[in-house]
Amino acid sequence: MLARNAEALYWIGRYVERADDTARILDVTVHQLLEDSSVDPDQTSRVLLQVLGIEPPKHQLDLWSLTDLVAFSRGLQGGCSIVDAISAARENARSARE
Repeated sequence: MLARNAEALYWIGRYVERADDTARILDVTVHQLLEDSSVDPDQTSRVLLQVLGIEPPKHQLDLWSLTDLVAFSRGLQGGCSIVDAISAARENARSARE
């Protein structure tokens, strides 16, 4: 029982850390796109998605579609959005409570 709770706490920490790191990377990219008009939003967005392991869509990406993909998308192919990471941490917390 104690080992199961310890494992759940470990994974809660991992998922919360993953959500935090993803949010920080997204924040830096969004600020770069907003402050530097010479940066191509589509190319920068695709590079970020590649770094995060998220399959980029076929349509052109802008700042808002990038934010939507990285922060709010559920069940991404090959990646983990911020919402997915927080949901996984919540599931581990729920299982530890039982």
